[in-house]
Amino acid sequence: MPRPRILFLILALAVAACDGQATPAPIQDGSALQAPTPPAPPSSEAKQAFYRGIELYQADQPVEALAELRRAAELAPQWDEANLRLGKLLLSLAFVKFGTATKEHTLLDEAIVHLERALALLPGKADPLYWSARAHTAAGRSEEAAQRFRRTLELDPAHKLAVKEYGLLLESLGEIEAARTQFERACVLMPLDEEMRFHLGLMLEQLDDPEGAREAFLAALDINPAHPGPRPRLVTLYYRLGDPAAAEHQAAEHERFKPLRTKLSQAMAEAAAHPRELAALLAVAEVYLEIGMPLAVRVWIDRALALQPDDARAQALLRRLAESNPKTEN
Repeated sequence: MPRPRILFLILALAVAACDGQATPAPIQDGSALQAPTPPAPPSSEAKQAFYRGIELYQADQPVEALAELRRAAELAPQWDEANLRLGKLLLSLAFVKFGTATKEHTLLDEAIVHLERALALLPGKADPLYWSARAHTAAGRSEEAAQRFRRTLELDPAHKLAVKEYGLLLESLGEIEAARTQFERACVLMPLDEEMRFHLGLMLEQLDDPEGAREAFLAALDINPAHPGPRPRLVTLYYRLGDPAAAEHQAAEHERFKPLRTKLSQAMAEAAAHPRELAALLAVAEVYLEIGMPLAVRVWIDRALALQPDDARAQALLRRLAESNPKTEN
């Protein structure tokens, strides 16, 4: 299914090393050099707010979690983990707002502040660089985002999300060859990501490789038969490749899956609005079962069982899933 695309001042973080020890900058008067004082450990009050925020987030209460993580970062402004977690949550909530009609960017601006702080506190770490790059992308600062994605991948070449998001950014900038390279890497790192195969197909189309594009689109549909993107492209490709019967089949399949896509969209919206209601969670699982996506079915059943382990509807859905897809039973 379509997913949100998602999407800061450049920090010069210079860290020199000599025999494993940080080398301080020279002092003009030749006085004795001292290592920088590390940040004070967070207070017990800050820790309590932080871990309470994590618990609330895991319990699908992001607004309440946000209040606690803000408090933790306020009490311990030099706590790297509190700033990173808070920035990530703010960015997530900002994306939700971007999906609506609101023009409010306050959450994104706040996310940038805390992610930049985490980046300064964690020099040489890939994860804060990645999240900073995501925030820059959301803010429309493509050059800064690209620099941070490249640096992330220098530090961690197998950072799956950085590979994916950097490819999407390159695609949006029209850098087709570079985007294709990233999508090919992402397909290896994330074999169950249909979106990467769809975007790879789009890149191969633009590079005049219809056979490669066809294979990529079909691979995306193997993972998600209801994905709205590949089939219209396949219709065009099959006509181009001289196979009108295959083109007509894909057109018919696209129409067949339309009501299921609508049904899934409605179920997902209801689950987002009521993340702790079993009925809403299981409704999503049931639509995925209709579509034929067993792994997604199991994810949503597990979410429901985490709330109510003995729920009869969830157990019945598990049995149906096992009958139709034995490999997902465990």
